[in-house]
Amino acid sequence: ETMKLGNTMGRHTASAFAVKDLFSPILDSITELVNLDDWANIDAIAQCCVLLCDGRRLLRLANNVLPHAIKTLMRNSGAAISSDERSVISRVTSLFVDACEIPTVRVINLKRRPDRLLDFMADAAKEQLLVIKGPAKLRSKSQVKKNANAIVSPSSIDVNEACSGYDAFDGQCGADELDDQLLERLAGDGALSDFIRAKWRPGDLRAFDREARNGNELVATSITERACALSHIASWMGVEQSLSPV
Repeated sequence: ETMKLGNTMGRHTASAFAVKDLFSPILDSITELVNLDDWANIDAIAQCCVLLCDGRRLLRLANNVLPHAIKTLMRNSGAAISSDERSVISRVTSLFVDACEIPTVRVINLKRRPDRLLDFMADAAKEQLLVIKGPAKLRSKSQVKKNANAIVSPSSIDVNEACSGYDAFDGQCGADELDDQLLERLAGDGALSDFIRAKWRPGDLRAFDREARNGNELVATSITERACALSHIASWMGVEQSLSPV
């Protein structure tokens, strides 16, 4: 918000485009190295995640901590846990349970627009949301069909992958560069034609957009339209993957 001061339009100044997230790497390191019996630190990390609306890190932490917390609380020997420790474990467990009630949203944002992400995260904090980057790994139709016919056990699901996300596909590039972006995000084999049609009919949008052109003619899909569509498809695949354990 301080980056908007002095700007009569209420928009970010140029400094917002140079913002670097220096806190996340520190929190990542702490989360990675934390001892699963260090309940005080786990409690602090979890509260930081909620305050920062960091859904990705909170879900990863819960995946690592909750099984250990349940085992610890259900030990036969009550003397193995002090009353203070039991209280902290219960508080941490309750925090994760309460976090399940917080709406989790996936955000689509270009890497080159940190100013927009700043605005979104400020609103997310006000509305008490958890945020995950929207686009996930893309899977071709053949892979989706194969997975749909397979029996998936909860133990085979990579929760860390399910709650991870990427920046939006950027269409301000050439066709070859967009193909390169796609190759980096593919979970297995696939091509652009597996996800995006080469042509589309703008008239199909008339039911939703009064400004959409009339007519049934087909037009070539631009690179920015392809990138936008890929970002949304990848985000819905991320939603599907994150719900798969249910």
